[in-house]
Amino acid sequence: MTRFLAAVAPVALVVAALAAAPATADTSTAGGTVPKDLRGTRYCEIIPVYRDGLSFRLEVYNTLGQNDCPPDVWNAIDGKKLADELGAFEVVMNGPRFWVMDSISATGTTKDGVTKTFDGLAATQRATLSLPFRDLLLGHRAYAVRTVMRETTYLYQAGKPVYEITDDEGRVYVMQTFAEIVDKTLTMDDLAGLGAKLKLPDGWTYSTRVLDADLELTADGEAYLIQDELQNSYQRRN
Repeated sequence: MTRFLAAVAPVALVVAALAAAPATADTSTAGGTVPKDLRGTRYCEIIPVYRDGLSFRLEVYNTLGQNDCPPDVWNAIDGKKLADELGAFEVVMNGPRFWVMDSISATGTTKDGVTKTFDGLAATQRATLSLPFRDLLLGHRAYAVRTVMRETTYLYQAGKPVYEITDDEGRVYVMQTFAEIVDKTLTMDDLAGLGAKLKLPDGWTYSTRVLDADLELTADGEAYLIQDELQNSYQRRN
């Protein structure tokens, strides 16, 4: 069980990108409202994992639009107990995380699902993913590129900072969320100097800049993502 959870949890963190709220500013969603300005908004995900033959079904529930994942409620949830209650193989607790872009819009098949309350925490189903067992066993490697199927546009406003990783071939990845999962003290104010904490591959660099024009980060069917060793997430720039 421990080996399985070590493998599945990081994969589920990548799934978090697929579960990005399919809403624009001030859009009501399943009984809640998505904040007009997402930058710095805290959210969490509860991801029940069900065994389905030789594969696993992951149901991604996201608190965005329902609440800001109150720490006292989130910290009180027992993932193992919740898995037993749901009849799930495991429950992955993904969070807390914080959006770094200013707004999200989405098209295509992304839709809100049902909203459920898990031990006092309301969350809306954003995605369901089926993964073969072999994919889960591959686990997670920091800075490995993964492909997520989605149709979204992330807007970073002019005059605001962005945080970018450039690989050894010149491809640029823009931070979309940062996490208090590995480093529980990480804040937005720390992101400008985050490069000093990261163990980047040879030839890779971390940088920050203030935008002189709006930046739209678009995924038209596929998004290419990486995570650093702190489980902060980045999407490749167009």
